Amino acid sequence: YRYLLSRGATVDVCNNEGELPIDIAEGDDIIACLEDDMRRKGIDDEQARNIEHELMLKHAQDWLNNNQKTNTKSLAETIVHARTGATALHVACAKGYLDVIDILLRAGANINSVDNDGWTPLHAAAHWDKHDVIKFLLERHADLDAKNFAGQTPLDVCDGVTYELLKELKDKQTPVKTQVSETPDNVLLPWKRKPAPSRPTDEQKSILRSESHNENL
Repeated sequence: YRYLLSRGATVDVCNNEGELPIDIAEGDDIIACLEDDMRRKGIDDEQARNIEHELMLKHAQDWLNNNQKTNTKSLAETIVHARTGATALHVACAKGYLDVIDILLRAGANINSVDNDGWTPLHAAAHWDKHDVIKFLLERHADLDAKNFAGQTPLDVCDGVTYELLKELKDKQTPVKTQVSETPDNVLLPWKRKPAPSRPTDEQKSILRSESHNENL
């Protein structure tokens, strides 16, 4: 680690879980070394953890403002990662940035957009165990049955508590079917809707009125 630091390794960059190197460092020596490097560079660990979030929030708001002014296709949807095909919405969902997600959707981001692997933002939220994001997306009708290019739904890319949450939410989305008791009557003679009674045509009504008039003469 000392070698990496001497070659300019950055200590204020977060991983996918929003953790700095010092957050996952083990051993007193490396922790002390990282703390010293951060102190010398004037790095505030809390600010460093929030850099990406704040930057995405600013960009999302800019895209929303631009979309409202120009009424063109949203930048939130057209700007994608060159290698992965991920949109800003994919990233925000993987990181759990609810405020960014809300603005991106209002800015025109497609809630079911897919990256180069066919993953939707809901896949990302499920895989990274972002429960609040999962609920937020499903409340806005994200496709829980969407399959990536490997044939996996969001349920297939998570496990544990997240899997149970998605399963529960999926069950709530599924209409409850009325259970019919399989007695001999309804098995052998299934219920059929009665045919609608036929109504007389205008011509038939005229004939009936004429006949009724003749009878009264």
